[in-house]
Amino acid sequence: MTEIIDVLMPIYRSKLNHLASSIKSVQNQSVPTRLICILNGMQKPLATFYEKFLISHGVDLILICPKKGVANALNFAIPYIRSDYIARQDDDDISHPFRLELILDYIKSNCLDIAGCNINVIDSEQNILSRRIYPAKDAQCK
Repeated sequence: MTEIIDVLMPIYRSKLNHLASSIKSVQNQSVPTRLICILNGMQKPLATFYEKFLISHGVDLILICPKKGVANALNFAIPYIRSDYIARQDDDDISHPFRLELILDYIKSNCLDIAGCNINVIDSEQNILSRRIYPAKDAQCK
């Protein structure tokens, strides 16, 4: 059986073109995903606007968190998780199609509880402007 990865995406006043690209990149992963978008700290009219947008883009689950802030949104979503694996993505991130598969394989082969990845900073035409390389070993992180 193929594992599904729940992907949490907190949203607060996102630019719609960036949000649409981010959603598409989750939906186009090489492993099955369940995209959970969390609208956090929005007044009702704005939340309703984003709900309609997210529904039209095929988001799996939309939650409305009453408190603003990424940590609040992520914690609010925990009871809705169904899978053994949780990924997190910002509303303006675009994930490589194999991102989650590679991270999942790495977690399993190294008996890890958590993993991250490096990033490329891109412009509106997806040209790479810079790269951010993060520590890869436990000691480096500490």
